[in-house]
Amino acid sequence: MNETRARLADAVLALLPGVKRRLQASLPEEFRSELSRVTWHQVEALKQLSAPHGSAGATMTELARLQNCALSSATALVDRLIAQGLAERRPDPLDRRVIRIAPTAGGEQLVKRFEVERRRIAVDALAPLTDDEVATLLQLMRKLAGDEESSGEVAANLEVAHG
Repeated sequence: MNETRARLADAVLALLPGVKRRLQASLPEEFRSELSRVTWHQVEALKQLSAPHGSAGATMTELARLQNCALSSATALVDRLIAQGLAERRPDPLDRRVIRIAPTAGGEQLVKRFEVERRRIAVDALAPLTDDEVATLLQLMRKLAGDEESSGEVAANLEVAHG
């Protein structure tokens, strides 16, 4: 690695905590207090439990795969969600031997509120940038995430939207 690349990497890493602080500071106080009871990781798990599996939920193995974690870690995560009343164990409608984990009504409500707030925070955070700068940022972030295939689609969709 050359010295210039190393300095640039250090500069990027140094900015990340400030970006995180800015995003967290834009959360409304009542929502911040609500989120103090759960982690962002738990909210993400609730989203995963509701999104691809609908009302049936997901098995512990499916959740572990979605979370990219060990089964024991997924179990601990689910135990915390259940203790907080955000998820519940349900029998599989097609196979009574299978237990599925699904968000409760309170868990679904938290996910919906989180999504609304997350979008508002992102829009506020991106306000200083032009649409072209946001499109460039998105393309670069997708490249960093290894999702270069869809970055071209996003750019094309943005051109159509602005066109």
